[in-house]
Amino acid sequence: MVAEVSAPSHGVGIELGWAIARSELAKYPILCLKQKDSKYKTSALIGGCDKINYVEYSTEDDAI
Repeated sequence: MVAEVSAPSHGVGIELGWAIARSELAKYPILCLKQKDSKYKTSALIGGCDKINYVEYSTEDDAI
């Protein structure tokens, strides 16, 4: 799963929760991308979960 988390969103949080719950069964990776200059803080769920690969990016090319 790939999620863009630069701004808060309840829908993305719910989807991440499902992905985390199922990740041990399906063994698929979870990637969260966040713009470095975003005015929002990263949620503790994303920042503190060892099942999530978290990457900050500056440009669209960095995100790819």
